[in-house]
Amino acid sequence: MKSIKIAATADIHFSRENQDKAIYSLEAFLTKGGEEKVDLFSIAGDLFDKAVNNTANSGFPHLSLIHI
Repeated sequence: MKSIKIAATADIHFSRENQDKAIYSLEAFLTKGGEEKVDLFSIAGDLFDKAVNNTANSGFPHLSLIHI
């Protein structure tokens, strides 16, 4: 049976005040996962500080296509 490597993080809370720090942390998470040949990335909890009411206009238009 093949093992699966999972990288998990949570509660990134993107906001205007911490955008640079949050992007740096997310990039580091993804880079390290790539180095470790992770099979699955999981981001739990809050990605943004405030509710995103319109995903089509939030910078993630593909999410609206799958009803997220």
